Amino acid sequence: MTSKKKKIVLLVSTAALVGGTAFAMTGTGNASQESDNRVSQFCLAAENFLSDSDVFIINEERNNFPNKEARIARQQELVRQTIANQERLGC
Repeated sequence: MTSKKKKIVLLVSTAALVGGTAFAMTGTGNASQESDNRVSQFCLAAENFLSDSDVFIINEERNNFPNKEARIARQQELVRQTIANQERLGC
């Protein structure tokens, strides 16, 4: 191969490598950003859920609803699971 052809091949190979790397990094960056957005959304929703759960449990305790103990226990379990997920995700 002549020197000129070698330079062209090298230039094309370098351009392909740089373009592929840029594409991969952009795709990875977007995926990471989307993941961060989902975590942020979860953290916000979890905080709202925990606040609503406090109100729910207080109302259940005040009233004499049928099966209130079971309803409170179920809600408390959901609260425990939500808190565990918050800790796992770093909320």
